[in-house]
Amino acid sequence: MANVKISPTPYEGAKWSVLAGVSIASVAAGAMILSAGPAAAVGTFQIGKIYDDMITRVDTSDARFTEDPAGISSPSGAQAGALVRGIREEDIKRLPEIEGHVVAGSLDGFDQDDSILLGKNMATKLGIGIGGTVSLLIANGAQTPFGIVPHLKFFKVKAIFAASADDRDNFIVYIPLQRAQAFFNKGNPH
Repeated sequence: MANVKISPTPYEGAKWSVLAGVSIASVAAGAMILSAGPAAAVGTFQIGKIYDDMITRVDTSDARFTEDPAGISSPSGAQAGALVRGIREEDIKRLPEIEGHVVAGSLDGFDQDDSILLGKNMATKLGIGIGGTVSLLIANGAQTPFGIVPHLKFFKVKAIFAASADDRDNFIVYIPLQRAQAFFNKGNPH
């Protein structure tokens, strides 16, 4: 019979406990704190490095955001599914996947109106550029006597980013945190 290691070393256990605590707390809050990306896959042997990277990201950015799925469409009729993240301007400018990766437009004034940041591949798929308007649609809008009415809101493309190592720019979009909280009917994520 093979020897089975039932519990990790105290050092590894602390990492897993904190990592699990961050994950459980973020799920309980109804929002992700930050995405660890594909390196956080179960079964990886780099958990120490992943944990250190994740804690560094959380400690240095202190980013607050909400995250919800929605449909996105352009005036041309092109449509796609999107993962919508509501985030403050000060935080989006410091996100590792955004900082230094804006290829068109600017994030200055992101919080001041109904702005949206699209990934390069999403913008191409929708056939939209800087200054263009896209609509976000969610099914759980207002309750009426006739049922739930979908919620639709228009956003102006403020900037476009290109992800460096993965396909985030295919499906993740960013809107101002306060607009996301109102659109998805959510409170403060922190």
